[in-house]
Amino acid sequence: AGGGGAPEGAGVAGRRDVRRGPAHLAGQVGIAVTDSLTQHGHLEPKGARDWKLTASGELFCARVGVDLGEARRASTRHFARQCLDWSERRPHISGALGAAIADTFFKKVSANYKAEELSPTILAVVGDHLLAKGETAKAAAYFEYIKEHNRSSEYADFGFAGLAEILLQQKKFKEALELCNEAVDNQITMSKEKEIKFARARALAETQAYPDAKKAFEEILQTKEWRGEATAGSLYWLGVMEERQGRNAEAVAYYRRCYQTWKKYEFWSAKAYLATARVLADKLGQKPEAKLLLAEMLSKDRIKDTPEASEAKSLNTRL
Repeated sequence: AGGGGAPEGAGVAGRRDVRRGPAHLAGQVGIAVTDSLTQHGHLEPKGARDWKLTASGELFCARVGVDLGEARRASTRHFARQCLDWSERRPHISGALGAAIADTFFKKVSANYKAEELSPTILAVVGDHLLAKGETAKAAAYFEYIKEHNRSSEYADFGFAGLAEILLQQKKFKEALELCNEAVDNQITMSKEKEIKFARARALAETQAYPDAKKAFEEILQTKEWRGEATAGSLYWLGVMEERQGRNAEAVAYYRRCYQTWKKYEFWSAKAYLATARVLADKLGQKPEAKLLLAEMLSKDRIKDTPEASEAKSLNTRL
């Protein structure tokens, strides 16, 4: 917590008129890239919802190393979609091509530039991208630089949120909790408030501070603006805490709310399905019900390729 006077970072958190969220920041970058591609004739509108990559665009992608073959093979998403950025009120490129271009350029940035050579905006965007790709060492270097050298910028909380997530992955729960508390106490929760509070709640759960963790997860559930993946994750974690405390029926109730209400977030719904089946089979003696649930889980297209699907198949065989 801060000492006397205004806490460090309070001025930044107070500038709500310049509030910027992760989606807005990504949208800004996406629009800048799209503008450049269209101005050079590499990209042009195709109907009202898609983009067309021109012949010069094909050559450009080949020259800079964008894997167009892989992008075209990505069957789960559109190739080149127009995505309207609501804050800028203009479309930018998304879909498989947008992801491939972003991946190529972010890789080049991380390979060729040190953190001190980049602006806080680029550090934040590339750090988040690296973290999503599992390149935690590189991401940590970017986030640490933001935290230590750009603490007064509007992107300071990207550093705290990113580092907290990495510490949780490393099972350094106490350190993650301390970092989240530092951000909250000093009001460094501008555009990453949801992510920091979700990380804090998980750190509280992992340190067995269950009453405080429950309050933290319930705050996320009750915040309408945060409804989505964090809601699904909070329901799953509330189930985990109930199960760890031997309250299996209550755990199942939370798990079911997760996979029934937020099924589109397969990262969490798959975990909730599997956790429910395990509780039913191993703790509540309801093996037939567990087998039916596993069959339902494995019938979901969104879930069939998750790590939990493989575990579900093994559990089903055992039952």
